[in-house]
Amino acid sequence: MLREPGWFFLHPGSCRLYDTRPSSRGMTVGCELFTEGLKTEIAQRPGGHHLLVPDTLAKLVSLQSLDKELVKLEAEAKAQPGWMAARERNYLEAKAVVEQIEAKIREKELLIKQKELDIASREEQMAKIEVQLNAVKTNRDFDTFKHQIEGLRADNSLVEDEVLALMTEVEETRRGMGPEKETLAAAKKEYDEGKAEAQTTFAEMQKKVQNHRSLRDHKAEEIPPEALHLYNKILGARSGSGISSVIDQTCQGCFMEITMHELTLVKKSDSLIQCKFCNRILYLPEDISV
Repeated sequence: MLREPGWFFLHPGSCRLYDTRPSSRGMTVGCELFTEGLKTEIAQRPGGHHLLVPDTLAKLVSLQSLDKELVKLEAEAKAQPGWMAARERNYLEAKAVVEQIEAKIREKELLIKQKELDIASREEQMAKIEVQLNAVKTNRDFDTFKHQIEGLRADNSLVEDEVLALMTEVEETRRGMGPEKETLAAAKKEYDEGKAEAQTTFAEMQKKVQNHRSLRDHKAEEIPPEALHLYNKILGARSGSGISSVIDQTCQGCFMEITMHELTLVKKSDSLIQCKFCNRILYLPEDISV
């Protein structure tokens, strides 16, 4: 009889029972050695009842249920930043529209100031010419200075019309950007409210994930290490599904039909049987009480 705890793995394609204890180095023993007496001896060891296959299968099924819920919670937690990003994107887009309009207004206002400086400069030139005009001694000089003043005055008149047109455009643009400002205000309000809500929700989701993960770790401690290692390995390779039920002789993980021999091995519950197609651990729903 065996005198140290161990785990036995029955390969689905053969009638070989592998002793996976560290001391055994993967030695193969005959199927007939796994007798009722051996199972009785295992159950009588301290903690030995955990090594019984039906009990282990039930715990693996329960663990997978927790894992699926954990995957769902983690996905929801990750979705929170994306949900918030959508509101932020709407706010930034509305803000960009308003800023673009305001930038155009600033350009026109800057142009108005430049033109007003040009007008002031010409008026200053006209004032100087007026002084010179009062001191001229010939008609020719008088006509020259008079012509210069009229030219500057005409230029200023044109520029003043341009300034007036620009000021009208600025005023109309400011009045017309009401809808854009309303859109921005609504987007900012939604963003600010959503930001606070998202931060609270995200913190709650993270706490829920952490609690669920702790529960999962606690449940995993009840499963024999060898079985847990096998389950976790399959779980990572099979999209969060390490164990699958068998219904109508079909693995519900990959929906491939198993042989009658493999079905018999699953029914015997002497060892963990894996699907030869997807490697998931197999069990019969009617034999499991979670």
